[in-house]
Amino acid sequence: MMPPFATHHEQEAPPLTGNLKARTGRMLAPLLLFGAAFLFGIYLFAPMPAIEQRLIEEVRSNSPLTLSIGSSRLTPWMNLHLGDLSLAGTPWPQPPLYIDELTISPDWLSLISTDPTVSWEGQLLGGSIAGNTNSSGLWQGKANALELDLAVWPEAGIKIKAQLLSASASSALPLAETTISDFELSLDRVHLFGPLVPDDTGQGLNLGRIAMKITGRGPSLVVEELKASEGVLKLTGQGSLLLASELSRSRLNLNLELTPTPDAPPELASLLELFAQRQGDGRFRLKLTGAMNRLALRP
Repeated sequence: MMPPFATHHEQEAPPLTGNLKARTGRMLAPLLLFGAAFLFGIYLFAPMPAIEQRLIEEVRSNSPLTLSIGSSRLTPWMNLHLGDLSLAGTPWPQPPLYIDELTISPDWLSLISTDPTVSWEGQLLGGSIAGNTNSSGLWQGKANALELDLAVWPEAGIKIKAQLLSASASSALPLAETTISDFELSLDRVHLFGPLVPDDTGQGLNLGRIAMKITGRGPSLVVEELKASEGVLKLTGQGSLLLASELSRSRLNLNLELTPTPDAPPELASLLELFAQRQGDGRFRLKLTGAMNRLALRP
């Protein structure tokens, strides 16, 4: 007969996975509580003036821009909400550029990597912007539905009004010789204004839609595509852009082909003939060259 105590050897041992989960839970619980308390402490006692000043200094040291911040607050999840911002030193639009609100959020998973990332999103010019930036300086961003009123050639009194349908860009700050940069944008309802621009309606010269793509390495960029359609002027262009530390001193070399459409005002062709000779197929070939603050049209 089997001894009574033999049944103890036949009982199943408690699952090891259950013990492991229990031990892990007992270890993680205090850690999570400490983390939550730490974040809450930062949230309660964060020195907002110091945080604002650090952001202002970062912008100043990595760009020719000057940032001003109207208001700021920090959430328990370390999302930094900024309001009533302005950027001075922007070439376009006319400075300062006002930003209604901007939220900067940490990418928590990236904090354990060697290149932590923060994400940002904001509202300005009636539309939205979003993107992310790594501690190494790499960044990418996008913009949608911005209402633009830009002095594109202040010396000639020329400006455009348009809606930016979409834009995307990626590069790095500071810009190194090996940095790969990409930039694309799409504009709609583009109207050109200026002293010499034909404008019988007071609404400017209708250029329709404009698409542009720029790529490059370091400060040397290539304008791969520039196209205007659905307006009174068909336009195509290609060229180069050499960036300087101050964007206004960057040098542009752009070859353009312009063809007035049947809807174009008669004065437009006469205006273009001041700068270039009309080709047999009706096109005008022009060059837009010079520093960004001293551009000139040449045949």
